[in-house]
Amino acid sequence: MKDMRRKALTIIDDVIYKGAFLNEELLIAYKPKDDIRDYNLLTQITTGVVKNKLLLEYVIRKNSKIRIKKIHKTILNILMIGVYQILFLDKVPSYSVVDESVKLAKIYGNKGSIGFTNAILRNIVAKKDEIIKSNFYTDEIEDIAQKFSVLYSHPIEYVESLLSEKEEAFVEELLKANNDKPPFTIRVNTKLCSREDLKATLEKDGYVVNETKYSKYALQIENPSGIIETSSFKKGEFYVQDEASILAVELSDYRAKDILDLCSAPGGKSINAKLLNSDASILSCDISDKKTSLVKENFKRLNLESSGIIKNDATIYNKNLENKFDLVIVDAPCSGLGLIRRKPEIKWNRSLENIKGLSKIQSDILKNAARYVKIKGMIIYSTCTLTVEENEEVIAEFLRENSNFEVIKTKEKDTLKLYPNVHGTDGFSITRLVKVNEN
Repeated sequence: MKDMRRKALTIIDDVIYKGAFLNEELLIAYKPKDDIRDYNLLTQITTGVVKNKLLLEYVIRKNSKIRIKKIHKTILNILMIGVYQILFLDKVPSYSVVDESVKLAKIYGNKGSIGFTNAILRNIVAKKDEIIKSNFYTDEIEDIAQKFSVLYSHPIEYVESLLSEKEEAFVEELLKANNDKPPFTIRVNTKLCSREDLKATLEKDGYVVNETKYSKYALQIENPSGIIETSSFKKGEFYVQDEASILAVELSDYRAKDILDLCSAPGGKSINAKLLNSDASILSCDISDKKTSLVKENFKRLNLESSGIIKNDATIYNKNLENKFDLVIVDAPCSGLGLIRRKPEIKWNRSLENIKGLSKIQSDILKNAARYVKIKGMIIYSTCTLTVEENEEVIAEFLRENSNFEVIKTKEKDTLKLYPNVHGTDGFSITRLVKVNEN
């Protein structure tokens, strides 16, 4: 790959400062003619820098007389690329990392920044063992929230929020898990094959396959590279979906006759409901043609018939849906903080203000869902985040305004929370609500 580190620099800049999505940027960067080893290194570097941003900045700050905020962002990104390789990757010799970083500084910086880049990186190379031994200098940080924020590279507000809810040891394990590689889970299309048969087929194809812990319809693949090129995928025998998302539907009243999936794209929950109950009439909705097209494509690939897929803004009341459904699935738009393992950039493009705005949207959708579900019907409310503001507080407000609804407890909890460090799934929250009478 020509100018791989320049490409890494561009991707990191777009992701951290312009709100781009890392996975999408890496897909765009991939060219079939490129050496796969270069592309893999590009992926490692960009993912590593985005994932460890605060830690890398801290190491740079400890070796610089210039404050981080005073360093030009491009030079800072060049330094982070260099520091990440020096401290976390062994495949590239340190002298080569310094040399390549200085070359980048010559392209994007001035004489001063070239010397600065060279000096900082050489100093870190010389102190590498000492830096690693001291937990990247974090052993000296006394405040536990600050220490966790730097060591595991999570925004301080997020860490403080977690520490206000959970024990210190639990929070540390969660932050560690957020930086781990996520599992690759697939939902078996039981209309076409059994879990056992698909497992055997994929194992013959060379994949290491394990049954999931909670769902009896899913499998985890330890070495998923190339799996979407398999005949099993092309025949529609499975759908890529995390186990937490699968469980959200399994915990619902999926035997219902009429089901509404209000925020359905890309279609996983509608598909799961259809596989669990082939007789159900399922109406799948989302806000744009692009999103509904994605749902249609996935139904088609899995050889499933849809009862209806329509464009609908879930935040706006639709009188045509009034009191028509036995089950309403609300997989609400959220901060996505439960997906940090998959999308590390979420750490840097979410704020408390974002969450407040999302809570209003979630409440509006839930209020509409209440009007769409029949008496004795269920609303399943789920988010791929663990924040109280987007889950417990949204539900509490809803129940205050809708006394005709009750919570059905799951594992003796009003809101079931799945944690990466406990359950091995994405961070996920699930609440079940039943409409006991008209308000």
